[in-house]
Amino acid sequence: MESIVKLGRLSGVFNILKPPGMSSHDVVKFIRENLKDTKVGHGGTLDPGAAGVLPVLVGRATKLSAFLLDYDKLYRGEVFLGKTTTTDDSAGELLTELPVPAINEQSLKRILKGFVGKLEQIPPLFSALKYKGKKYLDYARKGENIAPKPRTVQIYKCELVKFTPPNRVMLDIHCSKGTYIRSLARDLGEKIGCGGHLSFLVRLSTGPFKIENSITLEEFMEAAEKGLLSTVINTPDSCLPHFKNITLGGRELQRFLNGVKYKLNPSFLETGFCSPGEYFKVYNKCGACVALGQLVQGTNALYLQPVIILSEKI
Repeated sequence: MESIVKLGRLSGVFNILKPPGMSSHDVVKFIRENLKDTKVGHGGTLDPGAAGVLPVLVGRATKLSAFLLDYDKLYRGEVFLGKTTTTDDSAGELLTELPVPAINEQSLKRILKGFVGKLEQIPPLFSALKYKGKKYLDYARKGENIAPKPRTVQIYKCELVKFTPPNRVMLDIHCSKGTYIRSLARDLGEKIGCGGHLSFLVRLSTGPFKIENSITLEEFMEAAEKGLLSTVINTPDSCLPHFKNITLGGRELQRFLNGVKYKLNPSFLETGFCSPGEYFKVYNKCGACVALGQLVQGTNALYLQPVIILSEKI
């Protein structure tokens, strides 16, 4: 596809509403093909069958992807009870089919309480996690069903939204990074005694990016064709709302952008608690976030060390 727009030095995050049927890589490829000479990456994989929030980072903001991956996620998903599949979702082949025991909303809510907290969760056989350098799904496609090792995940909320007897359970899930909702659907079915799989999933949020503020790929294209991408892109610092701010200017900022640590004066430290390892968003005098720094302990003072440079402009 011929590129239709040149972003130049613009960098930031597009909050994309990923449609079902596209992988996260497909979305990144689509945007990359329509931006000339621009780095593009995403801030957290969504399964091809799932829809919802997919932060897509462009330009120098791609350096912030690791911070996006660490955020909690909010999902709405539907579990279909009574049928298990090879992939733990509706895209897989049918494995087992059993009648669903008599259950009601009260009994479901009691069972769901057992899924809240820290859990040892086994990822699906068909997953992008790697074993000996290859994805588990690559082994599974060849019939080599190597069981992934359990991982510790945190589920903060697992609430019943709607139960449509006998087999459809709609849930809202607030969870940590690394949680597989397909695994949760599988495990819920096992707990009830009939098996189950994930029949629908939408990601409502990841960190500060919410579905109500997302844009479709069609809206992205429309903005690109009109030269209005700057109106639908989020600034790089939108990825880091919980980090503290510091403003530098002139020679101090130029030295910092050139890799020189900045010594924090005592009056700044007295404004709030600061400790080594803490990250700061660094702004210029015009209010633009130009870098990310991290506090390091010196002999008699704390210094702000450059970690990521987002702009060379002071």
